[in-house]
Amino acid sequence: MKRLLVALAGVVVALVVVLLAAPVLVPTDAIRSSLADAVRLATGRELKIAGAIRVRVIPTLGVSAEAVSFANAPWASVPEMVTIRSLDLRLGFFALLGGRIQVTRLVLGGAEIDLETGKDGRGNWQFDRPQAAPAAAAGAAPAAPRQVAVFDDIRIEAGRATYRDQRGNTSRTLDHIGLGLSFPGLDRPFAATGAAIWNGEAVNVMLKAAQPGVLLAGGESTIELTLTAAPLNLGFAGTVRGLPPQRTSGTVEITSPSLRRLIVWGGDTVGVPGDVLGPLAVKGTFGADGGAYAFQNATIALDAIRATGDLRLVIGGPRPALSGKLVTGALDLNPYLPEPKQPEVRPGGPPAAPSATTEAPWSDAPLNFAMLHGFDAAFTLAAESILWRTLRIDQPALALKLLDGRLHADLTDLTLYRGRGQAALDLDAAATPPALGLALNLAGADIQALLDAAIGFGRLTGTGMVEFAVTARGGSQRALIATLGGKGALDIADGHLNGFNLLELARTALPGSNTAPPGSGAARAGGTTPFGSLAATFRIESGVLHNDDLHLKSGLVPATGAGTVDLPARTIDYRVVPQFAGAIKIPVHITGPWSNIAYLPDGAEAIRNSLKQPGTLLRGFLPRP
Repeated sequence: MKRLLVALAGVVVALVVVLLAAPVLVPTDAIRSSLADAVRLATGRELKIAGAIRVRVIPTLGVSAEAVSFANAPWASVPEMVTIRSLDLRLGFFALLGGRIQVTRLVLGGAEIDLETGKDGRGNWQFDRPQAAPAAAAGAAPAAPRQVAVFDDIRIEAGRATYRDQRGNTSRTLDHIGLGLSFPGLDRPFAATGAAIWNGEAVNVMLKAAQPGVLLAGGESTIELTLTAAPLNLGFAGTVRGLPPQRTSGTVEITSPSLRRLIVWGGDTVGVPGDVLGPLAVKGTFGADGGAYAFQNATIALDAIRATGDLRLVIGGPRPALSGKLVTGALDLNPYLPEPKQPEVRPGGPPAAPSATTEAPWSDAPLNFAMLHGFDAAFTLAAESILWRTLRIDQPALALKLLDGRLHADLTDLTLYRGRGQAALDLDAAATPPALGLALNLAGADIQALLDAAIGFGRLTGTGMVEFAVTARGGSQRALIATLGGKGALDIADGHLNGFNLLELARTALPGSNTAPPGSGAARAGGTTPFGSLAATFRIESGVLHNDDLHLKSGLVPATGAGTVDLPARTIDYRVVPQFAGAIKIPVHITGPWSNIAYLPDGAEAIRNSLKQPGTLLRGFLPRP
């Protein structure tokens, strides 16, 4: 027994001596070479350890190294995919004796990771292995890899990660990365928590995967992901297939206190003026398959806008492509449009004070069509109403297509100022200058509200039909109006020409009238001209509307008319000719700016007409004594 105890003590002493001497006896060059060979065999790339290597046996088995680098793909922008200032690896000694690898600690200090996508869409994390494993049989279920390692504590401290995309010549960087992983086994749940700084904002991330081994083998696992930052909160719960993800499905919820802030944080510019693009909330069923992303049963809230529907986004082409259908409530687009140009200050006088409906000048502010160049789209929209400037469309059914900066929109069923009809819009934002086409066919409309909203002219009332097809080119509201061309027609019932009484003006031009001497000058605004019907066709050339077939019926006195309306200058030059008793024609010249129209009865022509029809033709048209 004594000899046995002495022998055992000798073995223990020898083992202790070996363990203490191991870090000295183990050749570090051999370690460098073995690690480099293993990594090269697995990835086809070089691993270098330029700094010191230290091996420890007690109290735990471990290796530490400095200045570690892992080579990048040959086509990448920088030579190393990963550089690590310091590495500390510790293994479970008894687990190793049992044939298992248990990483009790792995700390990467000052790690810099460069991820990059090439022009062909290939990532630098995809390795060309010299000895690739044979492909799985078609249709076979992916099997989990053999469990080879357990990670009790793996951390990245003071790290940095950069992602570059050669397709768009863009890059993004995460600074001050802190990451902790728990990986108890390939067949047990994986968890990761991390924090970083991106574009000046702190980001916190949590990720959980139920079956990491199945994921690594290309199979499917449930995952949970949350991301929180001041500009964005994102939550996802669902399934993912493969790493990198080949297919994803689940529920997602995204909120942001300010979409404008989120866009700027993402590195893009905001092309929409004003204080809009504020609170955003999106929730629905999310799916991703390759470069296609889909939202189904989505609810979207942005500013005062509320919408539901299905959306699909495909990336990888020249522009993102958006398709789907949306149903919204009242959709007010005015907060997203450029501010109208303010009236100019007149030299030596106060600013012009336009009225609400007739004097607001056309704006020279450049129209911003940048948003139309950022994506392609094909979707339908049903809304409670759409408000654009003062133009209100009720219950529109909109089919929209946007391709290469060219927008086509069909409003197949719309209610516009109580009228029903159809409209079509074509906007070519890719042209220089941009080109616009608009067609409208409307019946039963409130004509005053429509004209006031469209061109700021509210003196004509009534209910009826309006149709037109026009085109224009320009980069501002004024330029579009100045190049406006096309044709149209009006057919209005039971209305008024506000601002003047045509019959009274005409009567002042008759011989013997004590209201105004014939040809004495202009009569100003006052009164109205009621009519039973008004019909006219028109053509527009360079912003000037021409009409020569106006027919107006007012009681027993019909009238005809012809003239022009200069839309850019906002002036009118028109001649209306009422015909009394079917014979006497008394022209009234309507002229001037819309805000200050003058009405001039043509006394000379009235006299000539009255001389042709003397006597009783004048009875009833002279003022009563």
